[in-house]
Amino acid sequence: MSDIEVRAESVSRTVSIGILLAASFLPSKSVAREPLTKWPSELVPATAPALDATLPAIEIGAPLLEHPRFKEMQAAEQKTALAIYDALPESSRAHLLGVFDRKCREGSTFAIVDRDFTGGSLLNTLQALTQDQFAPALNEKRDQIIESYLLELAEPGQLNQSTFGVCGTGMIYCLYKEYPAEAARLMRGLLLPSGEVNLLKRGAVLKRSPYSLLPDAHGNRSITESIMQSALMDLANGEQLHYCKICDMSFDKDSGKLSFGLSWPQTMRLFKSIYNISDDDCYQVSGSDLSHCRSIISTHLPGTVSVSLKWSESQGESISLDSRHATKLHGLEADEHLVEKRTTQSGGFGSHRVDLIKVEGDRVYFRNLHGPTDLANGTDLVNPPRRVEDAAKGIESMTRSEFEGRLQGILVPHRNRRIPVPVVPSLAKSR
Repeated sequence: MSDIEVRAESVSRTVSIGILLAASFLPSKSVAREPLTKWPSELVPATAPALDATLPAIEIGAPLLEHPRFKEMQAAEQKTALAIYDALPESSRAHLLGVFDRKCREGSTFAIVDRDFTGGSLLNTLQALTQDQFAPALNEKRDQIIESYLLELAEPGQLNQSTFGVCGTGMIYCLYKEYPAEAARLMRGLLLPSGEVNLLKRGAVLKRSPYSLLPDAHGNRSITESIMQSALMDLANGEQLHYCKICDMSFDKDSGKLSFGLSWPQTMRLFKSIYNISDDDCYQVSGSDLSHCRSIISTHLPGTVSVSLKWSESQGESISLDSRHATKLHGLEADEHLVEKRTTQSGGFGSHRVDLIKVEGDRVYFRNLHGPTDLANGTDLVNPPRRVEDAAKGIESMTRSEFEGRLQGILVPHRNRRIPVPVVPSLAKSR
């Protein structure tokens, strides 16, 4: 067991668990890696079969038995669903029903019958999750992890970055909302002892960061949010950089040089790896090319469209950091990871990534990874000026003129066979 895991186990009882992401399934080496040209059809038969007499014993009248999606399932699927329900902690069963309730991919299919990018079913991933042994540092938090895992599958709007600078990983909202089986497969892999899960893109692997087993020093993320976001940061960083959530920065493994957030090339690497997008199927548009950006906004390509905006205006900070992080990677206390000297300078904007949701009239709607709030819908916010549209899901909007004035760039997954994004002729030739 690594030093990080030993420390994580020693402090695990102090971790505050909030909301969580979803689970993963580690595919066998024989699984084909070529992209599918269409999604598997739903598993809903025309008529509901009789309930299998060998179903596991469960409380008579359990809500699952009366659920419309359950009644439409094949007998074998009903058996699997009841086995999952029976194995879950009491506090998690309502979230499983929430997964049964919701639809994905623009309402074209129910989440519970979704298939992941390798063709595996969400039901089978959930059943495996109830039988898994997690990484040693996570096992004693098992019930909390499973509860939050299912909550995030049922309500993707709960995902949030809290106080961490990981907005470049905001594409996880689309992944959970539209592709829940794949989100579940990836998260499950990160929870297993190996902490790794193969992605559909050949050679790409999502890996759990050792730092993610330590409790967050601030904010209100769940353990699984921390694990997933740290893993996505490392995937985007490539081999040379490693993200440390204690510092909320990435460091060069050789020089120790530290950096904040994700660049556009790093974000593009993340998109390509998760969604198996080729170089020709993903492109960036600079905010200076406003006419092109307006075309994208007007057309509103469904799927994941990541937008970088000038965000809050405040005093800027000039930060000087030493390279100690690279030479003392393990066994450090939170305040020993780096030595820094801060000096302030006036003015400046911060940058923030959001996911484009829709355009209606004079307003642009987007999902903010800062996540749900306690504010009332319709509340006007400042710095930057925007409005809360759905506080429970982190959906906000800006006037179109405000949005366009703050644009720094748009990242578009284009002609992707995995995400049903239509080709826009006016954009296809100007990458």
